[in-house]
Amino acid sequence: MNAKLTAERLEREAIVYIRQSTPNQVQHHLEGKRLQYALQDRSRQLGFQQVAVIDDDLGRSGTGLVDRSGFDRLLSAVCTGAVGAVFCLEASRLARNGREWHHLIEFCGITGTLIVAILYVGLNAVFLYTTPIDQMVGQIDVAVIAGRHIFGDWGGRLVGALICVGLISSISAMTWIGPRVTVAVGEDMRLLRMFARKSRNDVPTTAILFQLGIVSLLLLTQSFEAVLEFIQFSLVFCSFFAVLGVIKLRFTHPTQPRPYRAWGYPVTPLIFLAVAGFMMYYLVTNRPVQSLAGFVMMIAGLAIYYASRLQDVSKPQYEM
Repeated sequence: MNAKLTAERLEREAIVYIRQSTPNQVQHHLEGKRLQYALQDRSRQLGFQQVAVIDDDLGRSGTGLVDRSGFDRLLSAVCTGAVGAVFCLEASRLARNGREWHHLIEFCGITGTLIVAILYVGLNAVFLYTTPIDQMVGQIDVAVIAGRHIFGDWGGRLVGALICVGLISSISAMTWIGPRVTVAVGEDMRLLRMFARKSRNDVPTTAILFQLGIVSLLLLTQSFEAVLEFIQFSLVFCSFFAVLGVIKLRFTHPTQPRPYRAWGYPVTPLIFLAVAGFMMYYLVTNRPVQSLAGFVMMIAGLAIYYASRLQDVSKPQYEM
């Protein structure tokens, strides 16, 4: 039994949230719908006596562009404190946009996030306190270097082993998260519809094979360090413009409802932009090839996105 499912929590109501993005999926993806409804049995197996099903959003996208009465009901129920657990087949069933995720996470509690943030900052403070900064500059295995200074050579090897074990779980998570994102893109964009294909057991086989091909190509043709730098520039670039978009929307849509607001606005977003801008400058000046490759990849993604938008305009996705 999961330690989080205490007797007090099991006395509350469990909610099974069910959603499929389009009317076509509701009509033809019957296995996926069956698996979602089967979560009722799973919740009862875990010990919940009261189980409610919210399936108002069948056939409604989770991108945030349409109203979802079912998701609103879910948030209202969570706010009352009477919900012990929320069951859904995968994370994208709940939401595919940051605003709604922020609502749900905030209502469910952010204590765990604060604890992780404090531990992360504290760990980095220990690294800086115990290890000369010149020995960490430009190094990937910073934790191993710090481990040697704190515990000796044996401690450095132990820290390296612990990091490897932690990476196994991260790789496992990304192996499933990446293809699910690709499936969501395929469901929303006609041009990439091939990636939305799933097996009879609702496994995104096409997306998994596509991700496997990309990862294998990168690892077989480039060094591990080059792959990290290629990914780092892309992540920082996307984060920079995501935060810049928050500031832009404050000017272009000042009256739009904002249930979730950035803490310390506009100071905190500006600080983030300054740090991210410096990181991109550093990567471009010191790793121009990897940075250019990341930039070209994102430009290609934008081209595919707008091509799909034009195709959807010329050919409506569904006939109602």
